[in-house]
Amino acid sequence: MSLGLVSPLLNRGVRSRWLASLPGAGSKMLTIDSNGDTAFQDSPTAAWGSITGTLSNQTDLQNALNAKSSLSGGTMTGAGSAGTSTLRVNAGSGSSFTQINDNGTVVIDSDTATGTFPLTLKYAGTTVASISYQGTITGGIGAFSSLSLDSGFVILDTDATNVLAQRNSTNAQTFRIYNTYTDASNYERGKIEWSSNVLRIGTEKAGTGSARALELQTDGTTRLTISSAGLFTITDALNIAVGTTTGTKIGTATTQKIGFYNKTPVVQPAAVADATDAASVITQLNLLLSRMRDLGLIAT
Repeated sequence: MSLGLVSPLLNRGVRSRWLASLPGAGSKMLTIDSNGDTAFQDSPTAAWGSITGTLSNQTDLQNALNAKSSLSGGTMTGAGSAGTSTLRVNAGSGSSFTQINDNGTVVIDSDTATGTFPLTLKYAGTTVASISYQGTITGGIGAFSSLSLDSGFVILDTDATNVLAQRNSTNAQTFRIYNTYTDASNYERGKIEWSSNVLRIGTEKAGTGSARALELQTDGTTRLTISSAGLFTITDALNIAVGTTTGTKIGTATTQKIGFYNKTPVVQPAAVADATDAASVITQLNLLLSRMRDLGLIAT
């Protein structure tokens, strides 16, 4: 066992010059063991923290260095942690960077304003979504992915090229477009929804919101208006065309009510018997006129 170092040869003084003059000293150092024997060694036995061994055989130091990431590149295995600090990776010599904050938020900043995509998401080597420097999202909904909002409660997908779909298994879906919104109890909105296997298209209101009308347009022109009270209005100078083979019924049962020219709707009027003589002609004609007035076909 080595008890200690007598003197390093780089010291200045009479004793170090005497040690250097001994045979075999050279650049070696003189040690004294527990038996009092002296010897020259190539390198000292030393310890630096938890790293032990000689300078010529530092396997634990080499293993520690091998576990470090190289500044020139390489692959990191295992999980990395920045603790409570911010982890930031700069891109080259520019000001672009990727940053992970201690609260878990991720910031990707690019100094390139040329329409390139600073953020690209890939699956199996295929790009499924990209975000441009202007914030434009490209992809994200397609053959490789769908857009899930609010933990998957609303899913936007594609059924085919140029076909956008909102679907979630067998759950009926609703799409809403707001005219005004204060909170969940005060709003005006339009909707397209499935309810009890019926497709509904309409308007809704709540709280301080007002009931609104619904218009159907073609070529930017209103053709049919349904007022907030449910009144149907066909735009002036438009006609109703019906089929020429089977035709169209107005009312499918005699108990259904109908009225013309703002007349109160009534069921189908009773039949008027045929006249049998000149006197009954006048009677039956007056009865027929009464039936027509009930429907509103002639003025009262």
